[in-house]
Amino acid sequence: EEIEADGQWSQAALKKFKRRLELKEPIDMAYKTYTVVDRIISHRKRRGVLEYLVNWCSLPYSDSSWEPMSDLIEPIAVQAISRYHKLCELDSANLLITSADPASSNAWVRT
Repeated sequence: EEIEADGQWSQAALKKFKRRLELKEPIDMAYKTYTVVDRIISHRKRRGVLEYLVNWCSLPYSDSSWEPMSDLIEPIAVQAISRYHKLCELDSANLLITSADPASSNAWVRT
């Protein structure tokens, strides 16, 4: 169902994969290296579903993809999500400290 909703390219890829299975062609398992989460870049809520922007191991950032939280269940993915939220908390804390510190606001004033 998801592949059908994903469009024509995904449907064609699935047909090709099924044909290879029927012909008993060897399946290149190298794709599995590209399904391991390297890091979480961002998050959003879309249609009520929490999604994370995932950078995959061995792939460039241009191949990062939005994935629903419910799909990120591997221990390495859970660790990456935890690490991402800890970094977000640190960034937020630093912004609050910087904006509350009057001396830091003077750093931007031209003398």
